[in-house]
Amino acid sequence: MLKADLHIHSTFSRDSDSTPREIVDAALERSLDAIAVTDHDSLEGSRATATAAEEAGADLLVVPGQEASTMRGHVLVLGPDEPTPRKSRVDRLIEWTHERGGICVAPHPFQRYRHGIGKGLLYAAEPMDGVEVCNSRHILPLGDRRAEKLANRYGYPRLGGSDAHIPEMVGRVYTLVDAEPSIEGVLDAVREGRTEVRRGRTPTVLFAKQLLGTLRSRFTA
Repeated sequence: MLKADLHIHSTFSRDSDSTPREIVDAALERSLDAIAVTDHDSLEGSRATATAAEEAGADLLVVPGQEASTMRGHVLVLGPDEPTPRKSRVDRLIEWTHERGGICVAPHPFQRYRHGIGKGLLYAAEPMDGVEVCNSRHILPLGDRRAEKLANRYGYPRLGGSDAHIPEMVGRVYTLVDAEPSIEGVLDAVREGRTEVRRGRTPTVLFAKQLLGTLRSRFTA
């Protein structure tokens, strides 16, 4: 089993304070085996983190990732090492990702103010490959519970992600993935539902620290 946090943001997302090296150090401190840095419509953080892991000699798998903006909301794209189409339809993004051997996951689907796609994921011509049923930035569990209920009802693979915007949050929520330590192994395991979500409580002080950072970025953009 790999201990994986597949939803992390770096300084290449304007609302995150985590440098690629800080993410690598935090992942190692929390005994993670695999991570995905999923910056907003950007691969730069993902690539920089892979480089930082290599330079540190870290035994850490870095899965290429992005949090893509679609016409309906945000989607995690894992696998392809090229920029996603901008503001496309969800159907088109899933098709684009599958053509490149990657997977699409719906993050925080029932948090509309954070661009969750909600039940819209059900109506795509091609199915989503997974649903994030636990996100460490939910101070209340209502959104997670709705996501878990939807995933269970329709048979979507379930994932948990920290959605960390500061190093201290990396790995607070993670997914156990039954796979060999390779990018393709992780992607296949998610597709086949060989995942177990591990929840963690978010300390109020860290929740507030991330929230203040997000608000600051919006007002200074």
